[in-house]
Amino acid sequence: MRKRLDPAEAVSLVLNLLAAYQMLHRFANVKRGERVLFQAAVSGVGTSQLQLERLAELTMHGTVSRCEHDIV
Repeated sequence: MRKRLDPAEAVSLVLNLLAAYQMLHRFANVKRGERVLFQAAVSGVGTSQLQLERLAELTMHGTVSRCEHDIV
């Protein structure tokens, strides 16, 4: 039996990646090898940025609270 995905969950998956992509490639216009610093690295958008930055071969730097260090 397949679990049905809640519509809000489905939108949040796409929205986080879309927001991260727009920030990196449309507004910041990053290029391979550049360094990126972003806030809230463990948020939905933050983790999406980490994935996209890895694909774009960027050097990643993110900020998180002390209790979230192990997650990142």
